[in-house]
Amino acid sequence: MSEQINTIIRDISILYELSLSIGSSLDLKTNCDAFLKTLMARKGLTFASIWIYDEYVKGIEKSGRATMVYANPWSYINDRELPLTHPLFSAVRDTQSISLAYGQEGFSDIITEKGINKGAFAIFALMGIGVLKIYDMTRTEPFPQKELNQLAGIMAKFATSLEGCLFHEQVVREIAERKRMEEELLTARKLESLGILAGGIAHDFNNLLTVVLGNIELVNMKHEPGGTTYTRLEEARKAT
Repeated sequence: MSEQINTIIRDISILYELSLSIGSSLDLKTNCDAFLKTLMARKGLTFASIWIYDEYVKGIEKSGRATMVYANPWSYINDRELPLTHPLFSAVRDTQSISLAYGQEGFSDIITEKGINKGAFAIFALMGIGVLKIYDMTRTEPFPQKELNQLAGIMAKFATSLEGCLFHEQVVREIAERKRMEEELLTARKLESLGILAGGIAHDFNNLLTVVLGNIELVNMKHEPGGTTYTRLEEARKAT
């Protein structure tokens, strides 16, 4: 009985610690670091990764793809983008979580990493925005359903924090894009003003030249063609 109580206390302690590690920052990587490093340390995990659907991470609707936004350690990484038809995503399409161990049907289908030939995976749906994948190379059996159920509530809270980070990144991108467009508009207005100014100067200068040209022609009418004065005035007229 005391061992069972100790197990319950340990599980509660882990869940409490994991809960405290969520939402430490609006920066996506910092938030993922705080939660997954705690999860990996407390559960003795080998690897963890987060995949987010492109409509949330890149703002591309109906792309049919997902992007890995976080992994620890990165040395396991093989694929960074996958179609949503991949078994990794279809595995939790109708359930909150699933676990598969080496040798079970479907285990090899969800491998997207390098050098995986043993152990067990657990995959959690992240509230419709993506999936979280954890791996323990020392396990010979799948993660027990009780453990998956205990983590499900924490994963839902973590998914909410991820939504906040993704929304924050979207706002930052929109602000940067708005600033870029405002700078382009300001540049265009400056060029337009410069064009109007140059056009006005050219118009005024043209009016002056018209007066000069008219007077040259009037003066030259009083001189005989071929004379020195006539020739010089003719050169001035052509230049004008």
